[in-house]
Amino acid sequence: MDLVTLSDHDTIAGALELEALPGMLISEEVTCFAPSGGKLHLGVFDIRERDHEALQARRRDLEAFFAYAGEQRIPVCLNHPFSALTGRRDDADLGPALRGATHLEARNGMMSAGSNERARAAGRHAQLAPCGGSDAHTLATVARAYTCVLARDRTEFLEGLRAGLTIPAGRSGSYVRLTA
Repeated sequence: MDLVTLSDHDTIAGALELEALPGMLISEEVTCFAPSGGKLHLGVFDIRERDHEALQARRRDLEAFFAYAGEQRIPVCLNHPFSALTGRRDDADLGPALRGATHLEARNGMMSAGSNERARAAGRHAQLAPCGGSDAHTLATVARAYTCVLARDRTEFLEGLRAGLTIPAGRSGSYVRLTA
């Protein structure tokens, strides 16, 4: 693994502590609110502190959130779209996220293979680039799933990420792993 990112929920404090390490990207998993009030988790990659602040300020307005991310060329991944862990959502809540995101988490290291397959199919239908993510909340599950981009260096990786040249890899999870 050549590049690593830490994408905590609604903060970049941990990533900023690790920023000086070689191959570190600052990322975040932003809790956004769909029109019904349901929560969605959107991963944003290679951001700065000003982006974190701007995205947090827009998390209750998906249109403004996606507009800002697009203007700044920030890749946005709809994470674990069919997980009940983010709370109750209306079926219509996924529409704006599928239209606004650039990527979809098709391999989540904590979600079941069935949930990941459903996400992969939704991403393919919406023509979103697939990603993988460990969704690690403990050290034991770090890098269980991840995103590959054929690249020689950080610049090529980010170009490939933005172009959607991504391959999700690693293992799916299970209910037992998720609740352990």
